Amino acid sequence: MASSTNQGQGPSPGPSTVPLSRFSPSYLHTNSTSHAWPFGAIAELIDNAYDPDVNASSMYIDYEEINGKPCLTFTDDGSGLDVPKMHKMLSFGFSDKEEINGKRPIGVYGNGFKSGSMRLGKDAVVFSKIEDSMVIGFLSQTYLKEIKAEDIKVPIVQFNKISKEHELSFTHLKKYSIFKSDSALKEQFDKILSPTGTRIVIYNLSQEKSFNGQHQVTDRYEFDFKKDHTDILIAGGARPREKSEGSLKVFRQQHSEETPKCDYSLKAYCSVLYLSPKIKIYLRKKKVRTVLIAKSLQETEKDVYRPMGGNSKVTITFGFNPKKYPYGVCFYHFNRLIKSYQRLGYQMKADHRGSQVVGVIDCNFLKPTHNKQDFFGDAAYSRCLKAVGDKLNDYWNEKRESGTVAGSSNQFLGNKKADVPDYTWVQCDKCSKWRKLPDSVDPDQLPERWFCSMNKDTSQNNCNVPQEAEDSDDELTRPTYDKKYKKKEADKKLKKKLTESLRMLEEKKREAAQKNEMQKQKEKIKNLEAQLKSKDGTQEKQIKGHKQGKGEEPIPTVPQLLAIKSELVAQGQEIQECIGYLSDHSHSERKRTHDEDCIIITSEEDDPPEKKMKSTSEEEQKPSCSSSNNFIKIKQEPGISTTNQKFTSTEVQTDISFSEVSESDSDLQKLMKSEEKLKNIRCHVARLLKMVVTEEGMQDMIENLQGDSVDEILEDVMSFTELD
Repeated sequence: MASSTNQGQGPSPGPSTVPLSRFSPSYLHTNSTSHAWPFGAIAELIDNAYDPDVNASSMYIDYEEINGKPCLTFTDDGSGLDVPKMHKMLSFGFSDKEEINGKRPIGVYGNGFKSGSMRLGKDAVVFSKIEDSMVIGFLSQTYLKEIKAEDIKVPIVQFNKISKEHELSFTHLKKYSIFKSDSALKEQFDKILSPTGTRIVIYNLSQEKSFNGQHQVTDRYEFDFKKDHTDILIAGGARPREKSEGSLKVFRQQHSEETPKCDYSLKAYCSVLYLSPKIKIYLRKKKVRTVLIAKSLQETEKDVYRPMGGNSKVTITFGFNPKKYPYGVCFYHFNRLIKSYQRLGYQMKADHRGSQVVGVIDCNFLKPTHNKQDFFGDAAYSRCLKAVGDKLNDYWNEKRESGTVAGSSNQFLGNKKADVPDYTWVQCDKCSKWRKLPDSVDPDQLPERWFCSMNKDTSQNNCNVPQEAEDSDDELTRPTYDKKYKKKEADKKLKKKLTESLRMLEEKKREAAQKNEMQKQKEKIKNLEAQLKSKDGTQEKQIKGHKQGKGEEPIPTVPQLLAIKSELVAQGQEIQECIGYLSDHSHSERKRTHDEDCIIITSEEDDPPEKKMKSTSEEEQKPSCSSSNNFIKIKQEPGISTTNQKFTSTEVQTDISFSEVSESDSDLQKLMKSEEKLKNIRCHVARLLKMVVTEEGMQDMIENLQGDSVDEILEDVMSFTELD
């Protein structure tokens, strides 16, 4: 069936395969742009020699001219590379580095050599010796362009044993590199002085545009090799530095007194590249004096930072730089410098607080970017920056309080030897051990090459003596100094907070009291409103009941009330006239029947005829009294005269007491009943007035009082209330 199926269709295709990913030659340049700063690219090559799989003890960096081409060379005395290892190193993303004897590799991405070498120049040739093998690798942008390659090709050859497999690579190496002969290639192997090691030659170095006085554009090398023959400087300026947290300057910072020298000097950068240096670096045939930066300070103290989400603790070392500049915090990651002299805390201000303070932290809990020049800007990094800045402020405040720092100028006062750190450490060129020298030794007077035998301390003047044990940071659980200033400020803040809390509490109490008082007033108003509504409802029910005939007494109309008023007034006047008359004629009409406190008033019929005639004229002037045929016995109140007194109707109710009344005189009984009736009518009228003076009652009043104005009606109502 297979033959019939393929009949007329040509040859049968091969087995199915998955295509491989391809890399364009332009990727070499693209990949190199991850290094904005050229010293970061050099550090990648040093890291490869430092890592435990190579474990080089020395690295030689130099500037050479080979076949008329300026070159950068890097030579180490490490374990070297064979062909398979060389192929992996020149490929992308391959990394089999592991921790060996407690030494953790720095490179983990398998990209450092490619990105670093292509950032420094367009072409790189790698020479490596291992036992009886000499291997050459060629990574070149120029070569790929010349052969018009569509993919990245890396010629690799075993120089001391050329096989047919490597013949084409060897031919291309001599044709397209700067090494045109076998002797030229052999010469580079001879420069590897150790039995094993690797040498990297980079040429067609990176250039940048420059403007001269006539505004003409010229190309110049990125490095300045002429200004200092013992150093390699960045031409035109320092590295880009952070303007503030998370904001990177895009321009080059010119050299100034405050600019860290490691930003533009390769010698200075290599001296602090590792927190605890184990590799010796030689720059342009001169050894770089590496610095234990954490042990090169004055007034050194330690603090502890505990990252969130982990049980680990990180030690931070603070101290003053004896040289005044630079200052800031140096961030390391597994012994490798990531960020140098990053200013934090007070150092971000313009008032010189925090000046000269250097901080050192090995923050292994953070994750560096692939170019190892920064950390990923995640929350952990932000918290770390904030915490380290706060602790730097604590250190500064404490030193200012202790008098180490001038309070007015914020300048570090230093000690007697202003430029000398607390301790002087130096590395032996033979055994690479670090030795602490006596205080009397001036570090600037030390020779370029120093050995343990030169140590004046006899207990540490032999390479066989172990390195002096350092203080274990694992046992450190709290700062090495007492933060008195922080405690004092915390007490002030606490006191202020408590005062503010008490003030707010009193304010809340006052507000609560006012609220309670307002609530009581509201409840009181509600109760009054409820009472009024209840009273109004009762009155309405009474009025409705009266209107419906259910009341005991019908509500009188306004004319009826006016008639009652007139009757009451008339009765009051009648009583007043009677009492006035009786008072005026008391002496002539009375008969004494009791003691001196009683007065008997007689009627006109009992008087003699002659007195009748004499009083006729007076009687005509006085109104007659309905009780003239009777007599009233009045009890005289002490201190009150009964003669010539005038009484109103109100006074009759309150001041006159009918204490003794003759039972046979019915008129006097009527008079007493009139008084009682007057009182009852007063109360009844007042009650009726309260019932009448409503909206409905007023309407009835207006309807019944035809022709009366509202003022007249109110006057009538007020006249009624006078009886109350």
